[in-house]
Amino acid sequence: MSEKIVVLLSSYNGEKYISKQIESILNQLIDCDLTLIIRDDGSTDSTKKIINEYLIKNDNVIFYEGSNVGYIKSFFSLIMNSGDFDFYALSDQDDIWQSNKLQNAVNQIRKKRQKNDIILFGSTSNLVYDDMKPFGVTQKNLRGLNFYNCIVQNIIPGHTQVMTKKMVEEVRKDFDCDKIYAHDYWITMIASLKGKIIFDNTPYTFYRQHKSNSIGYGKGYLGWIKERIKRLLKNDNKKIALQISYFYSFYRDELTFSQRKYLENFLNQKNFFLRLKNVFTTKFYRQKKFENFLFKLLYLLGGFKN
Repeated sequence: MSEKIVVLLSSYNGEKYISKQIESILNQLIDCDLTLIIRDDGSTDSTKKIINEYLIKNDNVIFYEGSNVGYIKSFFSLIMNSGDFDFYALSDQDDIWQSNKLQNAVNQIRKKRQKNDIILFGSTSNLVYDDMKPFGVTQKNLRGLNFYNCIVQNIIPGHTQVMTKKMVEEVRKDFDCDKIYAHDYWITMIASLKGKIIFDNTPYTFYRQHKSNSIGYGKGYLGWIKERIKRLLKNDNKKIALQISYFYSFYRDELTFSQRKYLENFLNQKNFFLRLKNVFTTKFYRQKKFENFLFKLLYLLGGFKN
């Protein structure tokens, strides 16, 4: 009997690109039985009409409409209500997947999997403009992925994530969605604590970057800096701090002594001198040295106080 994989896609006003994404999912060359579940988050354009056309032609496509709750709650709704599968993959509405994307992820999970393992797979992606012209690659694994990196860096984009059944059971626990900055970040944090992370530096997705991206990348260092300034102006760092604090309270009893110690130190930001001490003693890090410097500088200046 073949294993089963489900792709979970949240759509919202995606009429321009969603057909190409759905086709790239349905054309996956994979030895699993594939199901695509789409939840529409209250689109007002022709997105729902386009999806219904695929629904008529494909018996492995499931579609339901919801109210506009935002992409984070929409994805968690998909995860909570997707049913029982062996593997779970997340998808944006405007990318294009290479035909071997899912098979590669499944193969790598199978090599590492033991019974009831909590495993999260992720990879890099090719950054492309609206017209599919490439301009870069998302963050690579340069220094190893572990708890102390994944708590402070959202390194595994949701559209690359593939999870085992046990991983999804952990994600389905009862938590407060309003305290989550990003669903993929939350999932990565859980995997870094409770399970295994497999990361492939080879890209398998063409990841479109345009103005409607909820969280995007900039082109080159200047673009990267501009994107980070935009996030600072939107107080994203405060929202990240809230998620880290909530993660600590939710999983406190499951943390090791070291993990709990360094998280408590990170969250103890009463004054400049405590933050200065933490900057020099913390185990938390980001992948690139320059990003790590900026992360510590922002922390020192109180940028992660909530």
